[in-house]
Amino acid sequence: MSNNAMRAFQKLRAGEQTHSIVAAFLAGIYLAVIRRFNLAIYVLCSVLVPLASAPHVLLANARYVLVIVPMYPAIANWLDLRPRVWLKGATAFSAGLLGMLTLLVALGSNATAV
Repeated sequence: MSNNAMRAFQKLRAGEQTHSIVAAFLAGIYLAVIRRFNLAIYVLCSVLVPLASAPHVLLANARYVLVIVPMYPAIANWLDLRPRVWLKGATAFSAGLLGMLTLLVALGSNATAV
């Protein structure tokens, strides 16, 4: 693979990894809109400090975003305002997978060997 192709692939990978940073940033903005300024400052600083520290942070940003605790209630609050048409389908799918995996464990099947 040539250097140009390798650089393009790395830029593509960096672009794929930015969704968690964007979600955290939007959660911080949402917290500011609903006037939870202390949590908004915490979330935005938690996002901006790693981004400002090094250009290669976008390749491993999940480790920074996972510890931003106020982001999760903000996302849950935002999702609670939206219609939940997907909830029944997601619950049924999750229950089906749980049942299938429970059956595999009960039968003694090693599902990780596949």
